[in-house]
Amino acid sequence: MLGDAGLIFPEGNSKALSELLLTLSQQQALRQELGRRGRARVLAYYTQAALAARYAEIYRGMQAAG
Repeated sequence: MLGDAGLIFPEGNSKALSELLLTLSQQQALRQELGRRGRARVLAYYTQAALAARYAEIYRGMQAAG
């Protein structure tokens, strides 16, 4: 779901999470870039228009398969 728009840390690893949060707090350019990427992902995959297009694609595939 995140793609390249987020940072991932091992589940339950609070030290890793803390380090990532510190990194984000110190690196404005990284925050801005991840925000840009996140917005692009939302617009590409999660708007009503994008979801409707994906559903239409699935239904067309099902019709073609018969």
